[in-house]
Amino acid sequence: MWTPTASSSSRESRRTCWSCARGRRSSGDSWASTWGTATASRSSRGTRCCFATTIPSKRCCERSAPTTSEAAESSPVSGLSFTLTDSALQCLLQLTNAGFPTGAFSHSYGLETYVQAGTVHDLETFRAFARAYLQQALAPTDGAVVGLVHRAVGERAWEPVVRLDRTLTALKVAREPRAASLKTGRALLRVATEVFRTGILERYAALVASGEARGNLAVAFGCVMGSATVSAEVAVLAFLTSSVTSLTAVATRLIPLSPTAAQRLVREFHEDITRATLGAVARREDQLASSVPAIDIAAMRHERLYSRLYMS
Repeated sequence: MWTPTASSSSRESRRTCWSCARGRRSSGDSWASTWGTATASRSSRGTRCCFATTIPSKRCCERSAPTTSEAAESSPVSGLSFTLTDSALQCLLQLTNAGFPTGAFSHSYGLETYVQAGTVHDLETFRAFARAYLQQALAPTDGAVVGLVHRAVGERAWEPVVRLDRTLTALKVAREPRAASLKTGRALLRVATEVFRTGILERYAALVASGEARGNLAVAFGCVMGSATVSAEVAVLAFLTSSVTSLTAVATRLIPLSPTAAQRLVREFHEDITRATLGAVARREDQLASSVPAIDIAAMRHERLYSRLYMS
C-alpha cells in the first residue's frame, strides 16, 4: 500500500519522467516514487513530465516555471481544435450526462480502500490519487482505446475493435475494475443502441452478444462516438472528463468533500485532462499500458473490506 510522503504532498515537489528519475538516481540525487510517478525529493531545478507513463512523453522535461509567452505556446489546450454539429454536441452531452444509466456511480476503482486505510483523507490526498489514476491508468489504457476504436469503426474495421476489447480486458488485472468496465460498458451499449439506433452500435452489440467482443466501457463509448460524427480527440476528451467527474463525485461521499470543492478540483484538472487526451490519442495499440500497481492492489483488497459502499 502506498504511504503519503512529504514529497508527494508538498507544493515544492516537482514531477519528472522515469528517464529523468533514473538520471537523478545515477547521479546520486535522491528521489521517491509516489502513485507510480517519480518525483524529485528536492525542490531545486525541478522538472516535470506532462504525461508520466511507462512510455516517455515528447513534452517531457519542461522547465518548471515557463514564461507567459512560453506557456501560451506550449499550452496543451492549444493542441486540441475541433468543431461540432448541433446533433453531435447534443449526443455527446447526453451520453456523458450523469443521468445516462450506466451505473458508473457505483464504482470507486480502489478509492474506497485508500479512504478506509486513511491514505486518502482530504482534498490534497484525493488530488494525488485522481491525478495518478488519470495519467497512469485511465488515459494510457481506456482513453487510448476510445480513440483507437473510434478510428476503427470509422473504417468499419471490426477485427481491431474485437482485439482492442479483449486486450483492454486483459490489462485490467484486478477483478472488480474489470467487472466494472464490462458492466458499465454493456449498460451503455444496451441503452445507446436503443436510443441512437445506428448500424455501428447494432454491429458491436451483436459481437458482444455472440461472445466475440467483451463489451468494455471504453470500447462501447468509442463506438457511440464513432457513429455520432464526433472526432477521436473530442471522444477521448469527453471520456476522460466524464470519468474524472464521476470519480470526484464518489470522493464527495467517501472522504467527504464539499460539492463546491469537488467542482473546483474538476476545473483544476481541465489542463491535466487535455494533456492526458493528447497523450492518449497519440498511442498505438502496442503502447497500451498501465503503471499504477498500487491502485491495482487497492482494488484487489477492496474485495475483502469489512464494509463497502461501492462495488469496486
